[in-house]
Amino acid sequence: MALFSLNKQIEEAEAERYKIIQQIDNLDSVACSEELYRALLKLGYREQVRSFLKFLKAQSIGAFLIHGLLDHGQRWLLNRLVTQHIRFGTMGKMVRIELDRIGRRRDISCLWRELGGRVGLGRQHSPTEITERVFHWWKTQNVILVFHDVDCMPEGYLQELLDEFWLPLASQAREVVSQTKYQLLMFLVDYEGCVGCHDTMFVEQLEPTWEPRVPIKLPTINPFCDRTLTDWIEMVETDFNTLPLVEVIYQMEDLVKEILKNSDNGVPELAFLEICQRCGCNWYEERERWLKNLTHKPLEYTGKVQPQFGERDATGQLLYPYLPNEELIEAVNLAIYLERPLLLKGEPGCGKTRLARAVAYELDLPLEAWYIKSTTRAKDGLYSYDAVSRLRDAQLAATGRIIKDEDIPRISDPATYVKWGPLGRAFQNEQRTVVLIDEIDKADIDFPNDLLLELDEQRFIVEETEQEVQAKVPPIVFITSNDEKDLPDAFLRRCLFHYVEFPSPPKLVEIVNNHFPDSPKALVDKAVVRFLLLREEMRKDKGEGGKKVSTSELIDWFKVLRRYPQDEVLAKLDGKLPFAGVLLKSWDDHIRHLRQSRGRE
Repeated sequence: MALFSLNKQIEEAEAERYKIIQQIDNLDSVACSEELYRALLKLGYREQVRSFLKFLKAQSIGAFLIHGLLDHGQRWLLNRLVTQHIRFGTMGKMVRIELDRIGRRRDISCLWRELGGRVGLGRQHSPTEITERVFHWWKTQNVILVFHDVDCMPEGYLQELLDEFWLPLASQAREVVSQTKYQLLMFLVDYEGCVGCHDTMFVEQLEPTWEPRVPIKLPTINPFCDRTLTDWIEMVETDFNTLPLVEVIYQMEDLVKEILKNSDNGVPELAFLEICQRCGCNWYEERERWLKNLTHKPLEYTGKVQPQFGERDATGQLLYPYLPNEELIEAVNLAIYLERPLLLKGEPGCGKTRLARAVAYELDLPLEAWYIKSTTRAKDGLYSYDAVSRLRDAQLAATGRIIKDEDIPRISDPATYVKWGPLGRAFQNEQRTVVLIDEIDKADIDFPNDLLLELDEQRFIVEETEQEVQAKVPPIVFITSNDEKDLPDAFLRRCLFHYVEFPSPPKLVEIVNNHFPDSPKALVDKAVVRFLLLREEMRKDKGEGGKKVSTSELIDWFKVLRRYPQDEVLAKLDGKLPFAGVLLKSWDDHIRHLRQSRGRE
């Protein structure tokens, strides 16, 4: 019995040892991959980088053509320019358009619809409106526009893109460039090497007369030569001595010849492939990871990037400025860094829900909103399974009423009837997603416990198909609660916590001014003072735990006040509280307010 127990302990120890060795190997692999990525960014493209920097030094506004033959690393060069030579930082917008899907339709209106949607205007806006939106973006942040596969566009459509979009945008920006520190850059990426022949569109040399509205044709990407590879390998030996590139059996000259031979005489992407193989990395897998996020910058929320007045999101909802304090900004960034949900509590109407939309807007990330009801189950946010539809389809198939042969495999596959919820979609998104779980305290007491695995390990299993869904990129999760019921300790342990404080008087004035630009100062100040007086009266009467008027009610109330002439509203604010029904939401509040008003008369 003792021998059996000892053997079992040995087996468990060996399993734990094997697990630790695997973890160390994974860490070594990641470290090698990152070092190789940094090294490859120094290989070739010197002529293109020099030309780019020359123009960028002259102006912070410019459009650039990146071009070469197939597999010449256009996307890699774009990545190098953005990551190493652009002040992109954490405040910026990047818009990417894949023209191989749009341009082949031979319909320029498809491009305008796509571009309008990408800049948050919807799909029915003119080039002038799109230009105006991008211009307003640029005044508060860097803006990078990337049009992939311009080789798919007819020459006339490309000229129209430049004439109707870039030319007015660059001209407008040129007039006020001294008033901003931000960069406005557009990249046209040609993967076939055919656009460079349109010489009338581009300029190649930096002349004193050059204007940013004229796009620049960077030098054509050419294959790597033996001198380029030799210089790079010497640099790798000096600066990246942990990369297993130069083997003892190879002389430098022999290694260069071997790489050129296996890359069709230095075709860049084939040379990258050969180098990755020699370093023990898979070029195809690593390239997707390296180029997935073009900027390779950590996400950071600043609270400084705000929508323009009247701007709408992709769903058509109006966007409003959101003005967080430093403590809330820090809490958001800690949640992003630790990849933990951020639990937000505070008075109803203090802005907990709107924070998620503000973070998604600034970081230019998709938003998945999950609004909780008393009947909501945790599983609803992951997926739902339509068993009724599957039974109906199976019965139709059994009776021969489904004729098409291709329908049979579809209805035989249970995955056909899976519909993803907000968390399920976020887990499967290649791009990092902001997820809002709103008013979690409305759900059943077991609801938070049913999400422990999903929020902690960021994975779940679809029971009907036995499919395991692992988050491709950890989502940024915000959870709001009005404290209607306590949350389990196990759930709280997995979250970060922040209490959203009621704004200070100066911040309230700033909020009103941001929602209602050009409002008279006298009206804003007097309305905020009267609002705070009412809030203080409610606090004295009901205590700290009672429902008091909130920021959202102040915004609604001020919107009503603006309907009337300023003199009339100012006079009303000196007397009985105008439009009390917008602020006071219960009969008891009305009775108390009337009693207090009579006491002051």
